[in-house]
Amino acid sequence: MTYRGLILEFGGVLTIRMRLNGEAFERSEGLAPGTYTRALNAHPDGVAIYKALEVGEATQEQWNRVIGGILGIDPTDLMRRALANLHLEPRMVDAARRARAAGIKVAMLSNSFGLTPFNPYEALGMWDGQWDAIVLSEQLGVRKPDPGIYLHTLEQLQLAGEECVFVDDHAVNRRRPLPWGSVRSTTRTLPRRWRGWMHSWITRWQRNDVMSRPALTRQRLECGESYGSPLISPDARSTRLRGAHCRKSHEA
Repeated sequence: MTYRGLILEFGGVLTIRMRLNGEAFERSEGLAPGTYTRALNAHPDGVAIYKALEVGEATQEQWNRVIGGILGIDPTDLMRRALANLHLEPRMVDAARRARAAGIKVAMLSNSFGLTPFNPYEALGMWDGQWDAIVLSEQLGVRKPDPGIYLHTLEQLQLAGEECVFVDDHAVNRRRPLPWGSVRSTTRTLPRRWRGWMHSWITRWQRNDVMSRPALTRQRLECGESYGSPLISPDARSTRLRGAHCRKSHEA
């Protein structure tokens, strides 16, 4: 079977590494190195409010107040300030556009940063017109790695799971059995070898040179697990994931 769908994470895949953005934010706010990451990943209130934000149980303004309180800084429009140094990864954005132009269905799948008062997807020009589907966790009430969000993405694309390639920067989002067979990938921020493979794949697609699973399974993609510091091996091998199109047993 030929791959017909490309599903991309926003932060850390379509953008630069989240860790780089966090470090720049710490410098701009005069925070000690690592302070922001610890607030998000280690402080119990920070962990709880981020999880609630991602599933739509907290507003971005509530996140601003909680994280601002932990950091001891002005919470006003904090998410905008926290993401001020998050820039697009141009070659990945170009790869997504080339894929769609070649007839591949392309989705952006993201655990949400919230949409108001600051919409980071819109701010970076990723909100309208260039996706076959945009899937945000807050709009569904579930976040990665819950299988429901992957099933919903497949339904939006109207593709079987085995037809899709999924690119994410966190191992935890790929660890449990997912409802598709796919290449599993991550970024640091997508080294040249992986970016080159993406461009090669799309170019061959445009030339009607069918790229089937056996060709793809020569790739090996692995990553680390800490927030904002994904790792990738320089060589590649894909792992076929268990599952089929919209397997409802995952929702039981």
